[in-house]
Amino acid sequence: MNKEAVKLEAIVGQCGKHVQRLNYAYSQIAFLLPFTAENVDRLKDEEISHLDQYIFRFSKLQDTLGQKLFPAVLARLGEEVFNKSFLDIFNRLEQLDIIEDYSLWQELRIVRNEIAHEYNEDQHDLAEKLNKLVNSRLLLEKYFNDILKFLEKKAL
Repeated sequence: MNKEAVKLEAIVGQCGKHVQRLNYAYSQIAFLLPFTAENVDRLKDEEISHLDQYIFRFSKLQDTLGQKLFPAVLARLGEEVFNKSFLDIFNRLEQLDIIEDYSLWQELRIVRNEIAHEYNEDQHDLAEKLNKLVNSRLLLEKYFNDILKFLEKKAL
């Protein structure tokens, strides 16, 4: 196995762990959905812990996909990724029909960043942002699953 294949395998493993832990955290907060200003205000410490884990794993999965997995897939295909912008890498993956819709990816970034920067904000706004983040889980996972399908199809 060459260097790019080993690196890609390790990154896929990291993403898989993030997905697994994201889904576990989701299972622990699902009963709270949809979030409202009232139930956000009454969250217990354990529920906050699971919500924090969800937010952390969502962020880690998105970061690992964008910063590591996407470039590693192109590198495994023999493409040059050094000094390429994220947009160039994403566009190339779209051209190869591996992933799609940069605008949806950007929406995920916005939702994630809104949650990461909540400082004593209105509980209604926080509940709305949490609902957006939780409802974005499957879309984020789709990017990972699309990569996995491509890798299986190409036997990479």
